[in-house]
Amino acid sequence: MKRLILSLSLLWASFPLAAQTTCDSVAIEVQFAPFDDSLIIVSATNQSQEIFSYPGFILFNNSGDTLAIGSVNLFGLGQSSSQTLSIQPAFSGTAVGSGVVQLWTNFYDSLHCTFPITGVNLCPDTCVTLYPSFANSGGAMVTGNVSWTLTNSMGQAVGSGTLEMDSLTQEARDSICINPGSYSISFTQGTASSGGQQWVGVSTAVYGGTVPMVMFNGTSETIPFSFYSQCSLPTTVQDIPGKKAVQIYAAGGSIRLNSLDGTAIGAVRLVSINGSLVVSKNFSSETAEIIAADLVPGIYIVQVQHGQQVWVEKVLVNP
Repeated sequence: MKRLILSLSLLWASFPLAAQTTCDSVAIEVQFAPFDDSLIIVSATNQSQEIFSYPGFILFNNSGDTLAIGSVNLFGLGQSSSQTLSIQPAFSGTAVGSGVVQLWTNFYDSLHCTFPITGVNLCPDTCVTLYPSFANSGGAMVTGNVSWTLTNSMGQAVGSGTLEMDSLTQEARDSICINPGSYSISFTQGTASSGGQQWVGVSTAVYGGTVPMVMFNGTSETIPFSFYSQCSLPTTVQDIPGKKAVQIYAAGGSIRLNSLDGTAIGAVRLVSINGSLVVSKNFSSETAEIIAADLVPGIYIVQVQHGQQVWVEKVLVNP
């Protein structure tokens, strides 16, 4: 994700110079929450001595509409802090063309800083590291391991591994870099483990919002989750190299697919921008068409399993 460091702009010329210097020591990043499409996360780095007591952030567009507002859940801003902001009805899309982020203190009693923003994309512009995890939060020690497998929305395995806890490590995690999309992760017991309070799930380096973690039942668990569901990158670990074999486009009230290598189109899935499966069909011909008349206008993701490769295209449907 493009790192966003926002500079300070003061609302009032009479604002004290000391406060200006304090605000200049704060840098923030703005992005969607990884697992919750109703939240935006503001991450703040505070290099000043000011703690900004009981802080709250508000995101506005250039017209003054409230796009997202935070709940006060911090005593103050430390060197590194984050706050979740609830997205408001005025927000749409995946970017903020221009606007401001305001930092209020004392339960929104006093406006302290204003950060102007321009052309901010709230989506990742590259894959994001996901951490499959196996942890113990109980008093008794846990020893043993579980295996994990991550699958994308087409049911394809995109990663796997083993997580082990022993007498020295009571929290084990792996890592994999994935793009936004819909996934599920399965955990299966390997070496028998007992005792403690065992948890399995996934997390990221970005804190905020709900994290898909569940208590492990000692046998197997499968956890479905959406990852930056507002964003529309392919749900693969990396782009597939080579010459494109399928042409995908929207035209004349339909979504059309053409095989460019003379073989059958194959399995096609149409997924909405929020990760919901809309169409799933196998085409044995070299051309295919999905009628768009019954679809809600908007952006869709077309996923094609063509031979041994997966091709993904974003299309705008406007029946």
